[in-house]
Amino acid sequence: SWHKDIHPEILKAYMGETPQHVVEIATLLRDIAKQEKNTKGKLSKELGDTCKKSSHLAHSIKGTSATVGISPVANICQPLEEILDYASKNKLPPSLSILLSESANLLESLYDSLLSESTPPKEYPELYKKLNNWQQHLPADPLIEEEAVRQVKKNLPKTIDKVKEPQEKTNTDESNTNEGNADESKKERKFSLNFRPLEEVLPTPNVLSSPPVSAPTVQRTHLNETTLRVPVSVIDTLLGFSSELITANTQMANQMSELLAARQHINEHNDRIRTLLDELEWIVNQQNTLNVQQTTHKTKTNTNIKPDELQMDSLEMDSYNELHSITSLLSESIEDDRKMSLSLARQLNRLNAQAHTQKQLNHALNNTVLNMRMESVSILTPRLQRIVRETCRQTKKKAELEIIGEGIALDTDVIKGLVDPLLHLLRNAVDHGIEPANIRRQKSKDETGKIQLKFTQLGDQITLILNDDGAGIDADVLYQAAIKKGLITDDATLSKEEKLRLILLAGFSTRDKVTETSGRGVGMDVVNLAVQNLSGKLSIDSTKDKGTEIRIQVPLTLSAANILLVDVLGNTLAIPNSSIQQIYYVKKNSVTQKKQQLFIEFQQKQIPLLALSSLLSWTTSRLISDKSQPVLIIEHRSKHIALYVDQVLKPLNITIKTLKPWMTSITGVNGVCLLPDGVVAPVLNLFDLLHTSIQRALQAPINMTDSTAINVNKNKILVVDDSLSNRTALRLMLEAQGHEVGTAVDGADALQQLEKTPFKLVITDLEMPNMNGLEMVESLRIWTETKDLPIIMVTSRSTTKHRTLARQAGVDEYLTKPVDSSTLQATIEQVETKKLEKVGK
Repeated sequence: SWHKDIHPEILKAYMGETPQHVVEIATLLRDIAKQEKNTKGKLSKELGDTCKKSSHLAHSIKGTSATVGISPVANICQPLEEILDYASKNKLPPSLSILLSESANLLESLYDSLLSESTPPKEYPELYKKLNNWQQHLPADPLIEEEAVRQVKKNLPKTIDKVKEPQEKTNTDESNTNEGNADESKKERKFSLNFRPLEEVLPTPNVLSSPPVSAPTVQRTHLNETTLRVPVSVIDTLLGFSSELITANTQMANQMSELLAARQHINEHNDRIRTLLDELEWIVNQQNTLNVQQTTHKTKTNTNIKPDELQMDSLEMDSYNELHSITSLLSESIEDDRKMSLSLARQLNRLNAQAHTQKQLNHALNNTVLNMRMESVSILTPRLQRIVRETCRQTKKKAELEIIGEGIALDTDVIKGLVDPLLHLLRNAVDHGIEPANIRRQKSKDETGKIQLKFTQLGDQITLILNDDGAGIDADVLYQAAIKKGLITDDATLSKEEKLRLILLAGFSTRDKVTETSGRGVGMDVVNLAVQNLSGKLSIDSTKDKGTEIRIQVPLTLSAANILLVDVLGNTLAIPNSSIQQIYYVKKNSVTQKKQQLFIEFQQKQIPLLALSSLLSWTTSRLISDKSQPVLIIEHRSKHIALYVDQVLKPLNITIKTLKPWMTSITGVNGVCLLPDGVVAPVLNLFDLLHTSIQRALQAPINMTDSTAINVNKNKILVVDDSLSNRTALRLMLEAQGHEVGTAVDGADALQQLEKTPFKLVITDLEMPNMNGLEMVESLRIWTETKDLPIIMVTSRSTTKHRTLARQAGVDEYLTKPVDSSTLQATIEQVETKKLEKVGK
């Protein structure tokens, strides 16, 4: 622990820079020990420089640790600095090289204890004593010893007393003693280093007596390799702002799309007006031509008509001129509207391009901020290597750890969440997997076991594969142990993979005796839970006497994810794509039922079909058996499960916001995300939900029905009209009569809605863009689900020709605009009666 009254800024700086220094000096100490062991003869310049660098680091760590009051670290660095000073000039004996390696492990363990606010490791007192007596390992030759003392004396820090020599005479006579006597005295002199007790320099606490004093919370910081240190809290704040920008930009883009769509509708409306105006001009011209022809005919047949009688009277001329004037003004107005619409379109297109550019910048900003949260996997390497060494020492085994792909960068939260699982797995690999040297020789294996940890990245997922060449896991032994402990019944039939997964059960252990590393009942269940908390999954494969492979898949970051939006009982939910193996379309009438459970065929196997709503303890969603619909294929414990939802919406790339500190430990929820429409959707953890709720979901009541049972909606009418005013007028009229109304802007829009939502009746216009009323009716009459759907056409066309075309297309009733409320209601009742009579027959 540190001083209670230490300034927060000093402690913050210490916690920001010293851990990196510890990792660096531990690596250097191991290199020095290795080089000293392999070096024969004179000390190399390169090794001397490494020792000097390590000495400076030790001095720095000692000073900063003493400043904040962390005495155990400062006490270790004091003699360590002396050893390194000596090693920079002299070759170390083997015993001191071993002491350096042990010191590297101790320094890293001390900082682990500091960060976890626990007591120093149990090997601290013994190693501390060895370091304080390091001079005992020096050569016994007096001349060499004298040189060693001179070098140490030269480089000792000021806090250490000078080397005490025998008392010399102070008077002139004594100082002038003959040279021979002086030389003789020098030969007999015994050199020794007399240091002041370290307690006088750096107070040594009772490091094993009591837990550390509760220290103020200090925000850990990340070191930039140049000059900048940025707290994680600042990065999280920037990430929040970045996600808000992306959401705002998406909302703006959606509004822009709506504006462009509205502009397109205006253009189409203007085109229709222009067409009508062209028809009006044609009719006027035709009428004018007809009048001229009639006048000419009268002139030819009646020679008694005077010339002035061939002229139009003033009233006819005024009417004709006024009609042409209005037509001309309408043409000019339409042309002006067209030009303004084109100008508006250009402006909207420029604005849309700017919005697109801003979207790219926002995503670049978001990715940059996310990358600031990333750290290389190599930051874990010292701890992982150390746990293997320490476990080998405790179990008296030999093993080497090889790490592949340590250059991959992960989110800091993911790295933090992986530390404990990886340490546990590596400890198990040595303790349970790697055999003792004599047994490995009997199996024709190398005495040193091989452990490999491989990191690979695929998209936004990271896969960790841990292999060892040890004894492997006997699946049958696990099976019998689980039966003995009452975790499963003796009649349970399990595959090899299911037997191996028994090791993940809580409290499961194959050791009957508690040791320093095993048998405490805290096992792989904790590892599995930690992986699930990271929205990951774990799988095990093992072969007896060949080794074990443990595969872990986790997301690259917990702050952002590619998700799939789904609708469940009217609620929008977000599911990470990494949880979904496939979106699979189930054919109609292909769902089977066995013993109150639903199954579908997937990859030539029958897999269970569950409702996502039942995993959430909601009312079970209805499954429409006679309609093709998508389901989500999930891989759970090496088995496939299908989840059905009410509707699959769309994929998105979102930023996940944590619910802490207000809401914690919510089963099956990783956080929330803000959607472009402003809706807050929970981000589900499917593996957690399946782990905790699958049995309840399997026992949930089945709610399976066909489309005819849900298509009955007595007050659902779809109004299809391209004119906003007409749609609004019909909607208000129908709602006043007690009907529930939906609207569509044209035939294509209506078909999309009818495919998703059942309607009782359709009221449609005739002339519409994209798809007119006749084309829509013909399409509906082809569909099996809508071939008998009542359709009323309301249009301004009243000619016999149009009525005939409507009847041929399949329209039930034909009304001309304007239509009043009573006529519309009577027509609706009439078509409903006809439908009931048809159903009765």
